[in-house]
Amino acid sequence: MRKARLILHYHRTPIAVTEERAVDLLRAGAPTVRLEQADLTDSVQLDSMFDRIAGDRLVIDILVNSAGILLRKPLTETGFDEWQQILALNAIAPARCIRRAVPLGCRHVINIADIAADKAWKKHAAYIASKAALVALTRTAAVELAPQVRVNAVSPGLITVPHGMEDVYKGVEARIPAGRRGNVEDIARTVEMLLDSPAYLTGQVVAVDGGLSLR
Repeated sequence: MRKARLILHYHRTPIAVTEERAVDLLRAGAPTVRLEQADLTDSVQLDSMFDRIAGDRLVIDILVNSAGILLRKPLTETGFDEWQQILALNAIAPARCIRRAVPLGCRHVINIADIAADKAWKKHAAYIASKAALVALTRTAAVELAPQVRVNAVSPGLITVPHGMEDVYKGVEARIPAGRRGNVEDIARTVEMLLDSPAYLTGQVVAVDGGLSLR
């Protein structure tokens, strides 16, 4: 883990759990971990968070957009409010965060997408559409913000399974060529790899899925 001063955003995660994560990061070598709570779908809260950061004269060298919502629901049963919520957090919030982070010195953006962005899975229409939008944002931002800012994305495969949905994704796990589900460390190491990659690498989407997308 690189020795970076971290700003850890959270929203609905209990503060006790967030503080535990902060302690783990400090033990792993982070010099400092600052906690910031905000609903990123609320433009006022998002701007207030960045205003606090700017007010303390902090520089955001790296922005990792990882907040997201997974919804498994038939297209014909997905309501307008659900579409709005998922698109707001999975696609629009990253764009807003980029907009605010660039004036604060951001030089590298990494978006956490999903291999689903290039797939057609039943009962995931809103989620897949939002991640496809995030991939499009990654590529467009990479062109628009170059050469000052590099923008890339990591597309995880099956990493964690929502509680109570183990049986739903059991068949997916059995199809992974690597023979196992991924873990958080797989994603973290890929993020670090992108940060350490040549400056010539931008606008790319790296699948970290044990080969699942090749099936």
